[in-house]
Amino acid sequence: MWSRCLDRRKLFSLELREMYGAKGFLLPTLHSNTKNGHMSRATVNHAMRYLLPNHPEPITGHDFRATASTYLHEMGWRDEVIEIQLAHKDKNQTRAAYNHAKYLPERREMMQAWSDWLEAIEAGSVAEKDPRLVA
Repeated sequence: MWSRCLDRRKLFSLELREMYGAKGFLLPTLHSNTKNGHMSRATVNHAMRYLLPNHPEPITGHDFRATASTYLHEMGWRDEVIEIQLAHKDKNQTRAAYNHAKYLPERREMMQAWSDWLEAIEAGSVAEKDPRLVA
């Protein structure tokens, strides 16, 4: 079983999920005939094309993960904490065999800092290019 740490805003999303019965997924599929139960990568990517039809380059769901990784590193968060939050496996097989740490307290703090930074950008109170102003 894997776990994700969520900030206060995401916890609100979980309350919404309870209201709509997402069957274990924060982003459930809308179709009952799928085997996974969660939205597919194609659904997210299609939504991005729909929301940003005139964008010069396609934006994918993976782009958001890459952006988060880059800015979290810029904010000074530890590599192993970022990687486990992104559900990446440790490429070092020996370390992966011995280290089963989840880093939950640090991941919660990191995700709250990420959420705070995004909210500051949305409010226009911080320069997008310098995440250290909020972290």
